[in-house]
Amino acid sequence: MNKRFNIDWDNELTQEQLINLILTDEDLPKLRSLTIGNWGDCWEDETCQPIIDMIVENAPRFAHLESLFIGDMESEDCEISWIKQGDYSRLYAALPNLKELIIKGASDLRLGAIHHEKLEHLEIISGGIPSNVLAELQNAQLPALKTLKLFLGVEEYGFDGSLDNVMVLELSCGTLTDSGAEALLEHKDRIAHLETLDLHHHYLTPEMQEKLKAALPIPLNLSEALEPDDYDGDIYMNAMYTE
Repeated sequence: MNKRFNIDWDNELTQEQLINLILTDEDLPKLRSLTIGNWGDCWEDETCQPIIDMIVENAPRFAHLESLFIGDMESEDCEISWIKQGDYSRLYAALPNLKELIIKGASDLRLGAIHHEKLEHLEIISGGIPSNVLAELQNAQLPALKTLKLFLGVEEYGFDGSLDNVMVLELSCGTLTDSGAEALLEHKDRIAHLETLDLHHHYLTPEMQEKLKAALPIPLNLSEALEPDDYDGDIYMNAMYTE
């Protein structure tokens, strides 16, 4: 059972009243999925921290949740880059059965030390994810994770990462074709600093392989070149790992 709680023009609740509404809802013990929409003046200084703290401070009442979405709002409520998020570092221990966590907005977002045994899907929707959040994700301990979905965004709205920090780039084990390689060549100045570009298990033509070698002054792994299968005019290519 899923339930969504939200402040809108019809109910005109305060954040405190919204929290009370959640805590007193008769369906709370039966919920498997909880969605939090607009929690107030989220484009100013009203973050979702009181919502997160409510869950942590009442952990036994939320411990059964399997899915949590905080920040489910459209641009009419608040532009995504304006959403003031919060600190999730204490949330993981409070929700031991959580399988899905979706966070919308990355302004003031803090993930902390991420450790959870059952989380399978983690998604951050934003106009720009800052590097400190990416660093926290890099150190996450999520043994059950199946899907990590990140909307990295753009510099104008918070993303401050840089390809300059990447030394080894792997685009291997997939179905890379000449059209994909052309995109690399179009931006070759962005990857000229790499120590290694690994493209093994690919569908590049011999001509394109030679073109890459001539244009990129970096070590290339072009092993395991494959040819597409042609079945009555239908072309098939397979990634290394599928079924």
